[in-house]
Amino acid sequence: MKQIHPILLQVCYNFVADYIILFFIKRDLFPEKKQFQIIKAAAIFSMTYVIWEWTTTGMPPVTREIFKWCSILALICRFFKITSVSLFRKTITVFLCYLFLMGGSVTFFLTCIQIDQVKAIKEAYKAIAVLFLSSGILLAYKRKQKQEKREEEARKNIYDIQISRKGKTITCRGFYDSGNLLTSHITGQGVCIITQEKAREILMPKEQQEVKKILTDSSESLSWRMWAKQFQEGMYILQYSSVGKKNAKMPGVMAEQIVVLKNEEVLVKTKGMLGISSEKFVEQNTFSILLPADIFEREKNRNII
Repeated sequence: MKQIHPILLQVCYNFVADYIILFFIKRDLFPEKKQFQIIKAAAIFSMTYVIWEWTTTGMPPVTREIFKWCSILALICRFFKITSVSLFRKTITVFLCYLFLMGGSVTFFLTCIQIDQVKAIKEAYKAIAVLFLSSGILLAYKRKQKQEKREEEARKNIYDIQISRKGKTITCRGFYDSGNLLTSHITGQGVCIITQEKAREILMPKEQQEVKKILTDSSESLSWRMWAKQFQEGMYILQYSSVGKKNAKMPGVMAEQIVVLKNEEVLVKTKGMLGISSEKFVEQNTFSILLPADIFEREKNRNII
């Protein structure tokens, strides 16, 4: 009986510790894992540790540590079904952070019980250092994880766009903006806003000059000459209001075909108005077009002119 109690104590202690660590890893990286799977894995982890503790006593210290960490890494990869290097790196980072947080907390608690001893005080300082270090690493990782999540959400709204006009076709990236409610009075549909730099690739030289004139004109009212150009040259004037702007003007041209794709699958094929903006988008290097809110509600190949 005297030999059973230490084993049971080690099993229970390691089970609780492993469960807490695995629970936090599941929460951060593997939310699809079920609760009973975490309990089962914690039991396997704790039993493996106890077996390692009792069967490797005769090995050299370095060999024991290598064997222990190899067993831990193998169990983690097996349980979470890790197949990529990036996921393995993320999982191990989180695992080590929570491991050191728990180890530092336990060490600090145990040393506080015998704080009158000089050695215990030194151990407490070490534990505090481990706590601060692992907390800092974990905080930095959490921030990076949030940034990656925001970028992933943004990528979901990024699409491949093909625009054809007057025999010219361009391919670029577009961002679906549900807040883009600018509507053309000509088509009755939302306006795709394209940067002036990208629009040059599908504009004729004379159209580029007209676009520049409209964008540099500071007057709020529309002259009859501007309206006339809509019928003579197919250059439309779009009026809009936004924060800090009232009755602002934006040149517009009709696109013969606008195709929206995702992973090479055609989602929308339509005609529509292109609004040309002189302002650069926030993520200029990521996309060149802001798709309107109604783009996915349009019928394929619908003739709107």
